[in-house]
Amino acid sequence: GSLLAGPCTIAVFARTRNRLIMNEEALFAAIRARLGCRVTRIAMETHTFAEQVRVLSTADAAIGLHGSMLIMAMFLPPGALLLELYPYA
Repeated sequence: GSLLAGPCTIAVFARTRNRLIMNEEALFAAIRARLGCRVTRIAMETHTFAEQVRVLSTADAAIGLHGSMLIMAMFLPPGALLLELYPYA
C-alpha cells in the first residue's frame, strides 16, 4: 500500500505508563476517515518483539512519541514514513 494510492497501514506506537497519546482513539478515527488507512496499535506490553517486527515490516508509516521505542522504526520498509511526536515540555 501507499498513503496516496490504495490500502495503507499505519502503525502507532502506544505506551501505557508515560508519554501517552491522550487522544489516541480520535487520532485513529481521523487517520481512518481522512486517509482511509488501517491503524495498528503496537504496545511493548501486549505485543512480542516478533509481532512488532511483523507489523512494522509491512506498514506504510509509523507514528509515535519521542523516545526509545522509535528505534523499532528500523523495521519499517524502505520508503515508509515515520512521524515523531513531541510532548509538551
